[in-house]
Formats: sequence, structure tokens, C-alpha cells
Amino acid sequence: MPSKIVEQEMSEMDFRLILHVKELREDQGITQVELSQKMGLASGFVGKVEMFGNSAKYNIRHLPLIAKALGFKNVGEVLPKGIVRKDLVKIILEKLPLPKKDGELAKNKFEYKILDVVAVETENQNQK
Repeated sequence: MPSKIVEQEMSEMDFRLILHVKELREDQGITQVELSQKMGLASGFVGKVEMFGNSAKYNIRHLPLIAKALGFKNVGEVLPKGIVRKDLVKIILEKLPLPKKDGELAKNKFEYKILDVVAVETENQNQK
């Protein structure tokens, strides 16, 4: 099965939060499974969020769980820096099948590579 181009739309804040938490997690040498477990969630939760190929995202409830799991005293340390400039973004992804142990490509396991991120024009932006 060859790679496929897919698109995922989400708020820019969600996108930046996912990338920031991933960076914080990797800086501390914590795996996706470990962070999920430290948050008290299903072991695959963080992996699903970071994959971008589905609709799983962090929400307000997750922020204090992430902060505590990463050893922060303030939820604000989990938030990305700067001001969000766009409401929605479209993430263009390459969906790549993963190889199985025998080298054959799996039919139901994928990784996603971010190719581009573009702003999505909304009615509110057009009325300004």
C-alpha cells in the first residue's frame, strides 16, 4: 500500500499545544505511553494525539494532568508561547504504512509525516 496524502483541520492552538507538549515530553525523555500513564489515561492516548491522523486532542481537563505528569507547578508552563494568529489550520499529512516484523507493509498501522500547515480562512476572518 503506497503512502497517501490526508488533511486534518484543527485550531492553531490545538496544533501548537500538541507540538509543545511533545517537545516537553521528549526533552524529559518520557515516552508517549509513560506520559499517558502518568496522566491516568489509556496508554495509547498521547500517541493518538501526537499522530494527527485522527481527531484525538488535548482539552482543558488534560492541562493540569500534563503539568503534573511533567513535574510542573503551573499549568501555564504547558501552554505554547506567543499569540495564536490563526483560528484554524489545515495540516497536510503523508500517511505511511509501517512495516511488519517480516518486512511486509501493515494494512492497519501507519505513521503520519507533516508536509505542510496552512491557515484556513473562516467567515469571521473574512468579515474583518
